[in-house]
Amino acid sequence: MTNGIEQVFRDKTNNSDVLISFVQKMAIERHYHQWFQWEGRNANQFFSKFGGGFRDFMENKVGNDDDLDNSIKAFLELGNLRNQLVHKNFAQFPINKTTSEVFEQYQKANKFVEGFFSTHFWSLDR
Repeated sequence: MTNGIEQVFRDKTNNSDVLISFVQKMAIERHYHQWFQWEGRNANQFFSKFGGGFRDFMENKVGNDDDLDNSIKAFLELGNLRNQLVHKNFAQFPINKTTSEVFEQYQKANKFVEGFFSTHFWSLDR
């Protein structure tokens, strides 16, 4: 997600080093954890960061696309699991999934990440 956001700003600003540096420092580095409500079941908090119109557009799109909705849920669940592993005792934290299940969930979640930046609906001009 962070690489995708940076690339969008690069594209939209003609690779302005000044603006890219600002986005990296003020929106990406050490702020990624604030983009999503990791324990939630949707990405509306993230979508709203791009404005109400974009949030409404994405809520409608997700509401009409079960695969996208499931991909977002997998993404949030993996992010939440990562947070729990990092912030609790890593060595003793129980993971109730096999490595195959985690990988399958990653593949499902990756559809959201790749789709968010590769499809026509993502635009700062909206």
